[in-house]
Amino acid sequence: MLHDKVVREPARFEEQRPFIQMLKAKVAYATGRRNVDETFRSLLCRVVDQTVDVETLRQARLFMEAFMAYYKVYRSSEA
Repeated sequence: MLHDKVVREPARFEEQRPFIQMLKAKVAYATGRRNVDETFRSLLCRVVDQTVDVETLRQARLFMEAFMAYYKVYRSSEA
């Protein structure tokens, strides 16, 4: 969703940056509730920290989409 807002108007990246950074707070909350583990929290925080412009936001989105797709496939095979 954040990516879509910025892609249409790249000048809005700075306006959306606080919402991108808020993902770190959301994953910290999810970690505290034991919905995700520390490894995932660390990964997401690193991805967010490296998101500095429209292009890196696009790359972050693609990376996380691929990560989640593989996670769902391999996690379901462990059950």
